[in-house]
Amino acid sequence: MKVLEYLYTKDLSVVGPTMPIELMIDTFSLASQYNVESLKYKLGVMLSLNITVENVCQLLLLADAHQCVEVQFNRLHYCSQVDCIIYSQNQPPPS
Repeated sequence: MKVLEYLYTKDLSVVGPTMPIELMIDTFSLASQYNVESLKYKLGVMLSLNITVENVCQLLLLADAHQCVEVQFNRLHYCSQVDCIIYSQNQPPPS
């Protein structure tokens, strides 16, 4: 629905950071499928800002399937931060 709204209005404000992540993902997939690049880009940036431990794998698959560099780059950055945190938590305390 958001893709159609954008196509009729050309207003990128039809999508925003208050959208549920599931709606962002669905809208992103449709924008990619129909080559609506400006909408796909904005949603890619929004998704990259909403990466969590719970959705990082789902967003990785989505980014790879749709060649979305914005999500892929931020996912890698997010994973490296989480890896560093996990690594530091598993280390014995300094003596």
